Amino acid sequence: PAPIHELDLAAGETILRREILLRGRLSGRTVLHAESVIVPDRLSERLRTGLMEKQQPIGQLLLADRLETFREILGCARRQAGPLARHFHLYETAPFLTRTYVVSLGGRGIMR
Repeated sequence: PAPIHELDLAAGETILRREILLRGRLSGRTVLHAESVIVPDRLSERLRTGLMEKQQPIGQLLLADRLETFREILGCARRQAGPLARHFHLYETAPFLTRTYVVSLGGRGIMR
């Protein structure tokens, strides 16, 4: 797993790791792969429930509650698709774009 020092975690603070594939509603094609590290204790009870019990996407939960967030891009890279290629119908050597960012809510990082 990638380092998560950007979230400024306290000793013993719980994290939730999620890996998802987003698919087009009509096409059914995979359009995005996301690996997230979320700090559930920094979220409201409603957001935690939606995220952990109902398996709802965090972006939809934040939008539904009209919460103002800040996204800080940490880096972008171009690499080979590797094992993710099968989800996108690509060769493993195909170029693949990545972006890493931290989402903050109320001045604190809630996810990377």
